Amino acid sequence: MNHKLKGTRVEKGLTQEDMAEKIGISTYSYLMKENGKRDFTLTEMKKICEILDKELSEIF
Repeated sequence: MNHKLKGTRVEKGLTQEDMAEKIGISTYSYLMKENGKRDFTLTEMKKICEILDKELSEIF
């Protein structure tokens, strides 16, 4: 599980569904990726960082 990602997402008041919609993937895919069962693509990671206003190294 990516604890930094989840913590930052929750801190910003965003749900997994919100994040999935913002980066253009299904909620299920996002859930699997945030829980470490699948990997985010580099493009998805960059979008997540933009949404959360963080650097890649701060989250991944």
